[in-house]
Amino acid sequence: MLFQSCGPQLLIVGPPASGKSTILRQLQLQYEGLPTALRNSFRDDIIFVIIDTMHRLIDLAFELDVEIDPKLYKDESIVVSYKWLPGKDIPFHVAQSIERLWQSKAIRDCYRELDDIGHCPNADYFLSNCIRLAIPKCEISVEDVLSIYVPSERVDSLDLTIGGQLHRFYEIPGNMRWFKQAYHFSDVTAVLFVASLASFNLYHEETERNMLLEAILLFKELESTKYLISASILLFLNQMDLFERKLESYEISDYFLDYEGPNEPLRGAVFIGQLFKQQVVHRHRKAYIHMTTATQTSRLKIQMSSLV
Repeated sequence: MLFQSCGPQLLIVGPPASGKSTILRQLQLQYEGLPTALRNSFRDDIIFVIIDTMHRLIDLAFELDVEIDPKLYKDESIVVSYKWLPGKDIPFHVAQSIERLWQSKAIRDCYRELDDIGHCPNADYFLSNCIRLAIPKCEISVEDVLSIYVPSERVDSLDLTIGGQLHRFYEIPGNMRWFKQAYHFSDVTAVLFVASLASFNLYHEETERNMLLEAILLFKELESTKYLISASILLFLNQMDLFERKLESYEISDYFLDYEGPNEPLRGAVFIGQLFKQQVVHRHRKAYIHMTTATQTSRLKIQMSSLV
């Protein structure tokens, strides 16, 4: 199938959970806004993250033999026994139990462990806001929408009129089956490749390969294809905030043995950016690199100006 567009056509590609959807939402926010109905459509996804993450944290506490304060046993029982159904709000007493558990040191310690095996990148944000989000018919905010991660299962498109001209953006899901769809677009103006800096210490469950290394290999394959040879490539090294937080506990050099610099975010991000740039094989093409946090609207707005 060949995808065509009457105006500039831009592809947003990258591994799962790298922030592609957030960038697409940021573009929509910047040029036409995020209407209330669209924001509220994410309610079930947000509630699922809150419930699922707390269940996983309680399970992890048991696995790691982390002792939860006996005063919280009742709250633990309430959360574990609660069965959420899509379309339903979180009962207020359940939200209160989640909040009390989330405020405990034991659960916070488990969250740091959970952060290292992969989950919704901003689950801590939603857990910290569970009381507000449990209010019946609570309006989902722009920040809520930009923070939620919903796995892509199809090619999503967005048409925006910018400078009087129609621009069409396509978000390509991160798994390889969908990634190949990037080769079936005609007249592509630019490709925005999004990779998560915070994945530097994570490993793919099936391939057992470093997830950031897998992103570099995907970038190499995309850059070298003849189908996109005329398109500009912009690389967004995303989730800088999570990357910075992880460097408090992990050394870049433990995962990338060639790295000899200090264990600090900017130097580490520059090193990783160079690994991507080394994959550019077409001499006429430049890879424009940005270090970003896709949930931060003001900062990303400036960086996205080069995209459109």
